[in-house]
Amino acid sequence: MENNHDSVKQKNTEHIRRLAKPALILTVLFLAVQLLSTAYKLVYTLSQPHTFNGTITSYMSALAYAELPEMIVKFMLTAATLIPLILLFRSLRKDGQPFTERNAKFLKAAGILLGLRAAVPALIYFFRLLRYEGISNPSVFLDVFEHRTLSYPAVGFCILLLFLAKAFRYGAMLQQESDETL
Repeated sequence: MENNHDSVKQKNTEHIRRLAKPALILTVLFLAVQLLSTAYKLVYTLSQPHTFNGTITSYMSALAYAELPEMIVKFMLTAATLIPLILLFRSLRKDGQPFTERNAKFLKAAGILLGLRAAVPALIYFFRLLRYEGISNPSVFLDVFEHRTLSYPAVGFCILLLFLAKAFRYGAMLQQESDETL
């Protein structure tokens, strides 16, 4: 019975190691594409005149320039979210053991950062509204919950990652108990 358990465990470990490499590569590629895209938007926006002279092009340039801080914050939070995932896939590739306390912490960190990535742009928009609108028109503040402001898919993935972190923590506890009994 012990040999069968060890062979199944060894086979699963090798399978996880094989799958972790493409996941790691894809995550790093996504981070690189995000970096290049943000750098391009930043350079393009800064190279355009950002004063409004009455044309739609100058209005769009001025609007893009005003949204630079939000774009930079979004990029930083996206990169910060991907870093724990890169560390998770690297750990899986190295160890082949998914259910460890360390991997659960990586998932939890990615989930929290993704939640911040979803909420911070909405908070920036909210404070920008407070600054310009004041409290004169309360219905304007409902715009904070629009899909362009609050990233609902990011909120969903945040919840999923936090749930997976709990599951991984429980799996780590079960793995430890299993290893101690055998």
